[in-house]
Amino acid sequence: MKQHITTIKNRAIDWIFKRIHIVDRTGIQGFDLSRKQLCEASSSHADILVLRKSAYVSFDKRYKVISQKELKGIVANEHDFHSPFATSYTLHKIQQIDEGNWQVTYYFVDLARFPTLSQYRLILIWDDFICHWIGEVGSPVLVDSPVAQQYVIREDGAINVSDVEPNSLKQRILMASADNDPNHQVLAAEHFAEQFFHYFISFSWLSISGSINRARWLPAKQTISLSPKQMGIAGAVLGAAVVMESAWLMGLDFYFEQQMQNTVEIRDQYSTAKNTYLKRLDKYSQYADVVKQRSAASSVPQLLADYPQKSDIRIDRMDYLQGEVRLGGIVGDIEAFMTYLSAQTSVQELAFMSPITQDKRTGKDRFSIRFDWRK
Repeated sequence: MKQHITTIKNRAIDWIFKRIHIVDRTGIQGFDLSRKQLCEASSSHADILVLRKSAYVSFDKRYKVISQKELKGIVANEHDFHSPFATSYTLHKIQQIDEGNWQVTYYFVDLARFPTLSQYRLILIWDDFICHWIGEVGSPVLVDSPVAQQYVIREDGAINVSDVEPNSLKQRILMASADNDPNHQVLAAEHFAEQFFHYFISFSWLSISGSINRARWLPAKQTISLSPKQMGIAGAVLGAAVVMESAWLMGLDFYFEQQMQNTVEIRDQYSTAKNTYLKRLDKYSQYADVVKQRSAASSVPQLLADYPQKSDIRIDRMDYLQGEVRLGGIVGDIEAFMTYLSAQTSVQELAFMSPITQDKRTGKDRFSIRFDWRK
């Protein structure tokens, strides 16, 4: 079974590569899978064109817009008025940087230089395949493929691909300017064919608008001529369709009106039940708050009862308001009492409300304190 699937896959790869042409500044070429190298473009069935960097002019622009509709209008304007060529085929890729900020990469191909481009159904970008293959590999990367040697580096979240010639001045400058030695990746011919096939069937290239040459897919415009008799028949059919649709819409309106009348009582009962439920829910919420506050306040006396020297303390005043406890009274040792309260995990933000004074009758410390009670 596995061998059968592999055979089908190999046939699919062979079928696709027979339909692929690769274009650069030197012209259009094909890729021979048997010889594992570029060859002269001879297939008359080719309808997929892969653009190398030297075959187009590209630039990036950033826009801050309110909506995607506004962005589409701006991009359409760039297509029409900012092409560097008299006649061009334009592709673009839109990426969102953050909220309201977008980056658009434009690709312009000179049709005067490559007039046969309009004959292809799909227009793919070679560098986009390289970025797809590299994926999350750390940069910089030096890629050796049967098509070209390229230097790949990630800058500001974007992947930049640059063509280099082996042992050229450009290669030595790039290698010298890199912060560290580039990761050398070899894309052998067999692996290249398989990876390009995976890229093709992943349809990730659809993110580049213009990859599908719509003019090549759409049929040529044709004029339709009708005789008076045919026009009369067409008018009669259209009129009958309009009458039938009007009758159907009127019947639909009548049906909905009847349904609304039949469900008035049910909708009133639902509305009454819903209002009753919401009122009871409000009351329950109020009762729950009261119970929660009361339950918290009721545990304060237990806090005082657990004080080891409770016989030495007298509480003259206790207030509880939304989690805050205020105590006033007389105690023999205020420092011991404050130390006890501070050690309780439920007592927070403990503080004096007034200075400590001496009770004239008992000689003990008169205090007034507050704290937050979190039970």
